[in-house]
Amino acid sequence: MVNMMLWTTLSFSAVVAHGSIIPRQNAGGLNWAALIRNAPEVQRHQKSIQRALNKGLPYSEGLLEASDNLVKLDGLSEKERKCMYLRNNIKEDGFQSYMDINPHPDAPDQITGPVERKIEITTSTAVVDVSRLGWNKEVATEIGGSATAEASGGIGVFSASLSATVYGNQRTSGGQNGEAYKQTEFRQDVRREEVCPPNSICRIMTWTYTRTIKGKCFLTPYFDEKCYTGDKRKGKYSLGLFPSCPPLEGVATQFFDFNYDNYKSAAGFGPDNQGLKMHKPGMIKANKYDEDCTFTYALRDENGIPVKASANIIETDTDSAKKSAVTKTPKAVGWFTDEKDVRSCELEDGWFMQANNAYYIPTEAGGQGIWEYRDDLPEPEGLEEKCPQHSSLSKRAVTGRDKKGPPPNNLFKVVIIDDGVPEFLEKLNSNSNEGYAANTILDGELEVEDPGYIIKDGPGEPEPEPSAQFCVAQLNK
Repeated sequence: MVNMMLWTTLSFSAVVAHGSIIPRQNAGGLNWAALIRNAPEVQRHQKSIQRALNKGLPYSEGLLEASDNLVKLDGLSEKERKCMYLRNNIKEDGFQSYMDINPHPDAPDQITGPVERKIEITTSTAVVDVSRLGWNKEVATEIGGSATAEASGGIGVFSASLSATVYGNQRTSGGQNGEAYKQTEFRQDVRREEVCPPNSICRIMTWTYTRTIKGKCFLTPYFDEKCYTGDKRKGKYSLGLFPSCPPLEGVATQFFDFNYDNYKSAAGFGPDNQGLKMHKPGMIKANKYDEDCTFTYALRDENGIPVKASANIIETDTDSAKKSAVTKTPKAVGWFTDEKDVRSCELEDGWFMQANNAYYIPTEAGGQGIWEYRDDLPEPEGLEEKCPQHSSLSKRAVTGRDKKGPPPNNLFKVVIIDDGVPEFLEKLNSNSNEGYAANTILDGELEVEDPGYIIKDGPGEPEPEPSAQFCVAQLNK
């Protein structure tokens, strides 16, 4: 079980006699991503991005022959094998999509006493964490942290045949990583001054955005007639269309359990799936390779530059250095979202919880009626069940219009100083890359790494019988 509190924090900074704040011994202990993500403006941006990214779903594909140690291709000629592909799709029904950020400090912490201090900023560095990108890599959490979910079997064993990722009008040939760019840091020279208020700790941070799509994946082998004939008017056919036509039937049954009792009513074409002519759902009893999957990518513009934003994160001197005399936490109730889109996990007895072990403890429950950072308290019972990951998509949170929530958590303020999201959203309206920038596609074709090449018959070369081409011809009669 993954603990939602993967990041630990020290208690909020103590106040000394002259009013300054003792610096944290471990500044990296805070989950900066969760803290920034819960800022109202960042929450609004993430919702706007999610609404704008709606043109389709990514898929990976490649030559089926690359997995010839796993698949029997009996009866297929060499020419046909070079035009036989495998595609890994995310099911359109029931998928989830959520955002995360990857922060990077642009300057050392500034600590003030009774007088404010100016912060000079000379560089802004956006960092993309490529280790979290690709297929089955990232399972982020709402309250903080992440977990790796590498595929060790099932669809994962066909990775050699899933060498290209296609999304929108972009493709990569990075295999399971799906990331074309090797550059991880994008540094920009700037000249800017910000102010750190009295009795505060300030940190300037720049972050990039990632998006994760989570759902059910399934494998579809298909025959590319355009590859086989050289005729660009030809199509791509799921082998689910050929339950009784050898040699395609022999390959298809390695991926599908056919519903032969439903053969007549389910014969023919179903809805196309991103350029792939599909079988009707009723033709298949079950996909033999059907499992949970995720795809995570960094949001970029069409030139591959990551979408970024910067902020001055201000930690203020408050009474939170004094802890409430409580040692136990009540049970979790569920997510609460206020009118500014700030999320808190509601607990029993009027308590609320946010990232980094931040608790609002009401006076009636022995608290001070303010937010406190309490890494010393035990995790609330039922936290993962009642405030689960990605619940904004699977279960609607209670909103501030329905009931009274906690006061604003002012222990930290996220003051946006540079924001690339509005420009990114504007560009999304003019292209279809879904924020996924990679290698451009030539001639409008969704080719793959080491694509199946076109082999034309020489003079007098006989058509093999039975053949994939014969099956397609019979289907199109």
